Amino acid sequence: MMARYLDKCISKEIQKKISVVAKFLSSIFTLGLYIFDTGSDILVGVAYLREGETWWGSVTLTFAGLAFILTNITAIGIVYFADINDLWKLIFIPFAVLQLGMLFM
Repeated sequence: MMARYLDKCISKEIQKKISVVAKFLSSIFTLGLYIFDTGSDILVGVAYLREGETWWGSVTLTFAGLAFILTNITAIGIVYFADINDLWKLIFIPFAVLQLGMLFM
């Protein structure tokens, strides 16, 4: 019901612009959460190491590092096997590694 009302009130062009802005804001928010999560994991690991808890510090940093590596391997794999030309892949891979790839989707 609401979708039909919006279709009558808002043109398709404006709906498309709203969709692009919403995707961009969602990507920025997701990127911020990822950076905050990874940064807090590293800070906790370093705090453990400073307190002399070498086991917990190394385990925390290991899992944070593994998550970072696996996420980047997945992002690069998606870009590599995507159906886009080679020049665009060369431009996109650094952004994928830096977790900025979703800004271009």
